[in-house]
Amino acid sequence: MALVLCGLSYFPLHRDGASAAAYGSALGVSVLCVLLAPVLVLQGGPTVLAVSVVVPAVLAALQLFDGRFHSSRVSQALRITAAPSWFAGLMAVLAALAALTALLALLASRRFGRQLDLAGLSDRRALADAGQSPQ
Repeated sequence: MALVLCGLSYFPLHRDGASAAAYGSALGVSVLCVLLAPVLVLQGGPTVLAVSVVVPAVLAALQLFDGRFHSSRVSQALRITAAPSWFAGLMAVLAALAALTALLALLASRRFGRQLDLAGLSDRRALADAGQSPQ
């Protein structure tokens, strides 16, 4: 959901004097964020989660450092977003944090889930050998 909101907030509603490259960049990033959401739901592997962290994090960083790097294309692309710049930046940060949390949870469950499952497996085998049923 956070990726969809991030993509919608960076969607360029109007061209407003921006170059075609700036408009295309803004549209491409917006569509990429929106398309990452269903891909994440259908195939939530670590690679998709990593991309889901990086894309909004880059958007948030660009929003933060907009005035410090004198790139007219980036400034124009950030100026034509559907939402105000502070809201679009906030949505990008929230989307990156949500994806990072999901990625860390996935990696932790894979690592510690195996250890926990193996411990439970040996307990079940011991109970089965003793002729008792687990409770």
